[in-house]
Amino acid sequence: MSAHRKGIAAAPLLVFVAGLGGCGGGGGDSASAVEPVGSAEPVLVADVASVTAVASGWAHSCAVDGAGQTWCWGETQYGQLGCSDNGELVTDADIPFIASPCVVDSATPHMQLASIAAASVETCGLDLSDTAICWGYGIPFDPVREPIGPTPVDTTERFALLRAPMGDPGMCGLSQSGTRYCWGLGETTAERLVPQLQDDSGIQFVDIALSQGWGCGVTAEVEAWCWGSNWFGQLGIGTVGQFDGPLESEVPVKVVGGLSYVAVAAGLMHACALDSEGAAWCWGLIPGDTTYGTPQPVPGDQRFSAIFAGGQFTCGVAADGQAWCWGLNYSGELGNGSHEYSPVPLPVTGGLYFSTLAPGGIHVCGITTDQQLYCWGNNELGQLGRLE
Repeated sequence: MSAHRKGIAAAPLLVFVAGLGGCGGGGGDSASAVEPVGSAEPVLVADVASVTAVASGWAHSCAVDGAGQTWCWGETQYGQLGCSDNGELVTDADIPFIASPCVVDSATPHMQLASIAAASVETCGLDLSDTAICWGYGIPFDPVREPIGPTPVDTTERFALLRAPMGDPGMCGLSQSGTRYCWGLGETTAERLVPQLQDDSGIQFVDIALSQGWGCGVTAEVEAWCWGSNWFGQLGIGTVGQFDGPLESEVPVKVVGGLSYVAVAAGLMHACALDSEGAAWCWGLIPGDTTYGTPQPVPGDQRFSAIFAGGQFTCGVAADGQAWCWGLNYSGELGNGSHEYSPVPLPVTGGLYFSTLAPGGIHVCGITTDQQLYCWGNNELGQLGRLE
């Protein structure tokens, strides 16, 4: 999902095809007779003012406003929006959604979040005491998995940050000491809210990025490490699992290449990282139906201060706040006014300058430097905070 230099999924709306992903996240747009629903340019989400934090799951987004109130919109079948006011709930679609931002209900009326993270079936945030609070987790028509409202996770651990996997359920947090805890996959509500310490072989991370069965992290020593599936070379260890193994690693393994990395982001089948000079490097499934187990430089000489990954595309924010995106673009997720795939970073249109971005599966939301909220890309499930 996202990274800064400091600092049971819903059925995907886009079928993953070999060759579409990776270093930027795409090998070319597939032909389709269906006109994409959404916007290829940023649109203002006017309902949320003075935005301080934003996060996107596969097909929903949430934001925190200047008063500390949390708002969510988009897909809602798992309770991941946390809203009881369903005035604009769309139920005549295959997947129910709410197109306009709704206020997240809280058993603690004054819940105030400092940061937020969104997975496919749940949303979590850190409050001002660094306590993790989560909601969602429901399974439609399953009375054993009714959605839960905002509930603190069952631990005394305090977290420095939260990260959610791209397209998967679950949530992970880094403790103040850099150790990784994950939760959200238990059978009961109680089990889903119990963080489990992860075996990272003593490695302490300053940031992590997660995806479907794999993830990566960076350390204070500016090293990048990855763990989990290596089927498309997502571990960055010089091999591609489907061709020359290994298929996975249960513990973190160091990304090869000898570069110093300060930030990392994870899409569906690709990872990207920023080196100490702000140049972007990616590995995994990349354009041209090719997989790479070693980091590849992103074309062009653009430098970034932050990097973020969507499903099959990647975005970066430059030091001046200009946002750039590259990769798959069928739904306009690159935000440049077109629907054409680009392996080269292109500037997001609109003359906007961003402090952070939150890519989802095929949409992006971002906070501008004047704390306004804009979204672009797919809007089939109200991801842009508005009806078409």
